[in-house]
Amino acid sequence: MFGHVCRRSWLVALLVVLFFPQSLMAESRLTASAGVFDFFKGNHVEPAVAIELRGPVFPPSWTSDTFLGFAPALGVLATGAESGFVYATIEMPFAFGANKQYEVSFSGGISAYEQGDSTLDMGGTAQFVLGASLNRGLANGHRVGLTVRHFSNAGLHNRNPGTDVIMAAWTVPFGQR
Repeated sequence: MFGHVCRRSWLVALLVVLFFPQSLMAESRLTASAGVFDFFKGNHVEPAVAIELRGPVFPPSWTSDTFLGFAPALGVLATGAESGFVYATIEMPFAFGANKQYEVSFSGGISAYEQGDSTLDMGGTAQFVLGASLNRGLANGHRVGLTVRHFSNAGLHNRNPGTDVIMAAWTVPFGQR
């Protein structure tokens, strides 16, 4: 389970971490998630795990109390049927609540799909991804939350079933142990 996609994905993740500028790593976050793939449609429900590296937030040129800016992210999602996605997104986080401990983030980007042993035919490799997450900051700088993502090829291929994943997430500032 998870092996086929994970072997290739961990290699990509390792290369990203090795070649990511160290000055940016201190401001980055590493998120591990677990949940359910194809949850909303229910046709191909499978367990799923993901790991994501979110780069530093580049603040907007205007002043905002809630909008934090834009952040690049790279992620890998693998399912129990050895299918999965590698994706790159731009995230738009917003902070709110007392001491801004809550964060809601919206993201969009591109992804590549590998079908593996899954019965879900996404129509082809090239896909798009949209996501939303809600996180709560903890005293130690870690965050816990919920993430929802939608993968679709947006009509690039003849077949376009689209799929969703819902996951619980744990986030650690990269420079922190």
